[in-house]
Amino acid sequence: MTRWTIVLTVACVLALGMSGVLWWHQLQQPRIVTVDLTGLADEARSRLHDTSRIGTFARKLQGELVRISRDEHLVILPRQAVAAGAPDITERLRRRLLP
Repeated sequence: MTRWTIVLTVACVLALGMSGVLWWHQLQQPRIVTVDLTGLADEARSRLHDTSRIGTFARKLQGELVRISRDEHLVILPRQAVAAGAPDITERLRRRLLP
């Protein structure tokens, strides 16, 4: 086997591997889920009363939405913006963020 044959074989294997990774990434379409932001905000106001605690809740909510979206490959929309058919994660956020 000549040097050029080895180089060409390695290049082809790398190209096929990269193509496979790109193809797999294209198959990973994000899912759409909803969250009732208005309901969570109203519940936080009624439970927490103190404005500093409400501000802390808002920052935690924003961080949790970003984390869930990134880690689980989700597009999160307000419940009011989706007519039907998307799973809702409001209860999950409520359990995690509200005492």
